[in-house]
Amino acid sequence: DGGLSSEYRMQFFVYLAFGSGPLLTGLSSLPTLQKDYSALQSLAGTGSSRGGPSMDLNVLEKAFLPEQLRVADVLHAIEVCPSEFPAEKLTNPDATCAGSVEDLQNYVSSGVFIKSLVEIEDCSPLVADRLFHAFSGGTSDY
Repeated sequence: DGGLSSEYRMQFFVYLAFGSGPLLTGLSSLPTLQKDYSALQSLAGTGSSRGGPSMDLNVLEKAFLPEQLRVADVLHAIEVCPSEFPAEKLTNPDATCAGSVEDLQNYVSSGVFIKSLVEIEDCSPLVADRLFHAFSGGTSDY
């Protein structure tokens, strides 16, 4: 019967689409990806650059970064970045948490970290952002 097979076919696609954890997880992450992509795009052409050769990037990095990362910019950001945390200039006075005050002693927010490298150390905003994500594992503040 043609109607019966089309019913099974429909059930198959419903189970495939809604019964698949990875598919639903992937769909639920789309707003976060869009937000991160928009934030990266907003950094294009901002701040100063030391120029020079571009870094070798993989295909995904080239696709998502709004402009090339310059080797000199990355080296400068690494040189001026604090070697130990917490660093007083990177503390976030507005940070709050549900735990004790001591829980915030090692807290560094992305906004304060990036602002400090850009305004105090004259780093490229895009490089400062990527450096923070490299330190924090790319997930959030730490």
